[in-house]
Amino acid sequence: MIRTTSPVVALDRHQLPQALATLVKAFAFDPMATYFFPNAPQRGIGLAHIFQMALRHGLRGGAVDAVHDGGGVAIWLRSERATMSLPRMIRMGLLAAALRVGYAATRRIMRFLQWMEEQRLQSVASRHWYLLNLAVRPELQGQGLGSILLRSGLDRAQLQGVPCFLETTNPRNVPFYEKHGFRVIHEGHPPSGGPQVWSFLKTE
Repeated sequence: MIRTTSPVVALDRHQLPQALATLVKAFAFDPMATYFFPNAPQRGIGLAHIFQMALRHGLRGGAVDAVHDGGGVAIWLRSERATMSLPRMIRMGLLAAALRVGYAATRRIMRFLQWMEEQRLQSVASRHWYLLNLAVRPELQGQGLGSILLRSGLDRAQLQGVPCFLETTNPRNVPFYEKHGFRVIHEGHPPSGGPQVWSFLKTE
């Protein structure tokens, strides 16, 4: 059993492969992942490209926290750097990803993420921290690592006096985030299709 006192550290670049593997494995059956990539054999490749972009974005525009040598990872973005503009996404590898996952998947992803971006900007106009992804490898889940990562990010936001925002498409995550003081501020389906999305905010 992993001790729940595992320290949270800023992700080191040598831990990037472990962090990427953690994200891919943790989200393999998430409703968002199965919507983006209905073909299971291609899902791992597609998710790897998405999370490579997410990790780059977090390292440049926020904080990437890790526990257990990348077995647990949280990608946080500062709100002023969270907007996924097309030029920014291209710099992070969107075109390369599109070539690998195909036009149909890229179109689904872009429309879904654009809708989530609109919901975030409508929900919280002030400066905030945005939890882009939180993941723990399946074999390490249930050890408290996700709570440790989340608490670390919340403590950082509290010190700065700013709220935290996040979304999930997995209904099993709803009580987890509520337990940590988040409240649901919006839930619904994108008009272009896709799974239900819960948006959360923690203000204190």
